[in-house]
Amino acid sequence: MLVVSNVLLAPAIPQEVTGWLLCIGAALSLVYLCSVRGPQRWRENKLPVMDWVWYIALSYLAYALALISGIGVLRSAAWAMPAIGGTMVFMLIIGIRNAWDLAVWLPLQERNPERQPTAAETTAPRQSESARTIER
Repeated sequence: MLVVSNVLLAPAIPQEVTGWLLCIGAALSLVYLCSVRGPQRWRENKLPVMDWVWYIALSYLAYALALISGIGVLRSAAWAMPAIGGTMVFMLIIGIRNAWDLAVWLPLQERNPERQPTAAETTAPRQSESARTIER
């Protein structure tokens, strides 16, 4: 969103270049979404339908709208700039909601009691060892 805003605010960038940048960015984002295989992971992990809607479907929709808006800029359509603004607000809403969902979900997860200690935890001195060093 910030990159799109900066590109649109730069006065020296021609409209055609802006349109191509929007189209390329949206197309590459769609390719990335396909490469991480979100729908497949959703099915494998049996996540709720609302997670699929917010994390996967609306992301695809937002980048498809950005691509359509970029094509509109290339064709000098009157609706292109308002469509870009609406798409960016849509992406912002999706991002805020998904960040909030993760912020609420993460603390509710159970800690794994069989977790392997990290390297920092295994090299740190134990309480009894540090107490012995202080006594000496």
